[in-house]
Amino acid sequence: APTGTSKLIKVSINQQRMWIYDGGRLVKTYIVSTGLPGRNTAVGNFRVQSKIPEACASLWALRMPYWLGIYNVGAYENGIHALPINRYGQVLWSGLLGRPASFGCVILGTSDARELYNWAPMGTPVQIVY
Repeated sequence: APTGTSKLIKVSINQQRMWIYDGGRLVKTYIVSTGLPGRNTAVGNFRVQSKIPEACASLWALRMPYWLGIYNVGAYENGIHALPINRYGQVLWSGLLGRPASFGCVILGTSDARELYNWAPMGTPVQIVY
């Protein structure tokens, strides 16, 4: 487990899980969906670099509640967010949590994403591993 006194978000692509730590102590585990093959979620150490109550992905016409941006991909930012909502108001991918489904972001159930959004301040470290 991580050590130290700060908060940490850890994501496993192989396990499709997220663990959040506070002061080195595990405080919560979430089921997530990461990027599909060819739209992989990046592995590495990042930080929460933006927080937006509801971000918009104009390229895919999706709303992404509880957005925590974590790294840039060209002109775009990948992040952690709730299940996306399409232009017709339909929540997408809810039956896919626990397996790859996204365009590279880390997806959580809506209530889990809200909880994480409220828990993680700007600058929170995010570690993504295989």
